Amino acid sequence: MCCNPFLDVQTRKDGKRMKALRAIAFVVCVLYITMSFLSFAFIWTHENHDHDHDGPDGACATCMHVVAAQNLLKTISTLAFTLGIALSLRLIISALCRYWYTLAGVPLVIRKVRMNN
Repeated sequence: MCCNPFLDVQTRKDGKRMKALRAIAFVVCVLYITMSFLSFAFIWTHENHDHDHDGPDGACATCMHVVAAQNLLKTISTLAFTLGIALSLRLIISALCRYWYTLAGVPLVIRKVRMNN
């Protein structure tokens, strides 16, 4: 039996929060994969298009869209790489902080160390 009455409430809240975060992460991954696939498919299908430079300011609209799709893929890949590095560093720091007090081999709870404010 736990002596903290708020522990069960906090655990239930964390469980719902984790389910919501997993759902959000899944949706973001699906959107990322879909966006990458559709951008790549657009670039691939319009790679050798007929140039129409009679548009506004003598620019080909298809060329502008292909360049925009290429820039989107570059930006998203850079963002994904940066987030991957940041999350990896966060995991390493979290692991170090979690075991910071147990680096000596014995946790403070077993030593029965009293920590006053």
